[in-house]
Amino acid sequence: MRIEAALVAGLTGVGMQAGPAVSAVLLYRLATYWLPVLPGWLCWRSLQHRGYV
Repeated sequence: MRIEAALVAGLTGVGMQAGPAVSAVLLYRLATYWLPVLPGWLCWRSLQHRGYV
């Protein structure tokens, strides 16, 4: 949570409004942390099904 706060503080520090800064940081976190989970899980299931893992 500290990283998100630092990113928001940095964006607001360079002149961005707080609302859009929070939205941008949450979208960044969604795109870089949570969205890759689904394809990774699908690949893991495929590898298990084929007997590689």
